[in-house]
Amino acid sequence: PAGGVNITFLSTNTALAGTPDPATIVEGATSVTVPVQVLGSTLTTPTSFKLYASDNIATRNVLVTIKPVVKLSSVSMNSVEGGLSTTGTIVLTIPAQVGGAAVSLTSSDPHLVLPATITLPQGYTALSFAATTTPVTVLTPVTVTATFNGTTATATMNVSPQPVVTLSTITAPANVIGGQPFYGTVNLNNWVRDPA
Repeated sequence: PAGGVNITFLSTNTALAGTPDPATIVEGATSVTVPVQVLGSTLTTPTSFKLYASDNIATRNVLVTIKPVVKLSSVSMNSVEGGLSTTGTIVLTIPAQVGGAAVSLTSSDPHLVLPATITLPQGYTALSFAATTTPVTVLTPVTVTATFNGTTATATMNVSPQPVVTLSTITAPANVIGGQPFYGTVNLNNWVRDPA
């Protein structure tokens, strides 16, 4: 119509989405696009609201669901001797949503071998994962980088050389009785590592 049609709006939950300013559908047009300010950055579960539009004759509404924004909070990695396995932990800002959260992992040094992706199931805020290392001859700092949903977290761990394990001592009783067995003990200078 001449002069256009004035439209007013109402959000049923202004803590999630603000009510848009009134808008006018100009003469000759059939629609107008309005911006809606979405809030709810602290949501932990999907939450819905209704947006109403009225021209003072008819009123219509639409149901809108706001999905939480899941981001990385931190990644950590335990230092270890080269050749042994180790563990790390990924922490999200809020629980993973439907479908889980697939976090990508990279290592700055090939002596730390990480899984390419760790998926936190729906509802999980943190998850531990296993990694392997290879032997080193010097202390080797390694940076672990985790990436998810546009956010990145890093952690530094050390891969250290394993000590040289050699025979340290042997002991036995100073006096034994002829014809009777006795026990001797051999000692290493360190414990034997299990690569598993």
